[in-house]
Amino acid sequence: MIGDIQMISEVNNKLIEILKAISKLKAEQVALFSIIVSFLIYLMGKRNELHLKKYEAKKQQYIKFIELLENVFSQMNKKQFKNAEEMKKSFFDVGSSLLLYGSKKLYKQYVFFREFSSNPLVEKCKYYDEGLSLYLMAEMLRTIRKEVGLNFLDSVSQVEALAFFVNDVAFNPCSKIKISNSKFSLKMIKIELFFIERLQLVYTKRLFYNYAMPILGTFNLIIKYFILMPLIKLLIFLFPNIKEKISKSQPKKEAT
Repeated sequence: MIGDIQMISEVNNKLIEILKAISKLKAEQVALFSIIVSFLIYLMGKRNELHLKKYEAKKQQYIKFIELLENVFSQMNKKQFKNAEEMKKSFFDVGSSLLLYGSKKLYKQYVFFREFSSNPLVEKCKYYDEGLSLYLMAEMLRTIRKEVGLNFLDSVSQVEALAFFVNDVAFNPCSKIKISNSKFSLKMIKIELFFIERLQLVYTKRLFYNYAMPILGTFNLIIKYFILMPLIKLLIFLFPNIKEKISKSQPKKEAT
């Protein structure tokens, strides 16, 4: 109780000090202060307006993405994909939208979802199962719910997300067991892909081409333009007949 009273008194003292400081300001300073405050309020309003526009654009793209998932799942149930070109175009369209409006997490989930059914490395994994793509959809739907503004208390499980696509799954104990098994399988697939990348020295080669190769290439260009070419020009200047001999020897080499 005593601590609360001390804290309140400290806040009151701070407010009194601020009011005294404002009262000592000149008219020009007060006007400048009001202009700065108005400008900050304007910037905050513009920022909130831009955030709202981005949110509305993101929501429209997410609706389009859910429609694509619905279309994919309906064709998965029939075990046949018609209009492959149209489906490919839809995937490209949605992928470009997620690249611009989606979060990093959702875009990575979408890329893995696409790679899951087309990457031969994934299909060769021990824990690969074609039905796991359904649980990847559920995970993306859960991510979308969080990004449209629903907090942790409003989150749903993967089983409840799958209820959007599948009947008799939300309250089915067997489905909950499959969810746990699918999480384990997908995690093991990602770990196996991680090990494959390390065995292929992907990151080491990436560092080599990003840092070592530009240095070596620059060094070669320095040798070419600042050492070899001036040396060749100097030899031609000192020995003019060399250029004629070289030009005469080239047709002979081509003939041979």
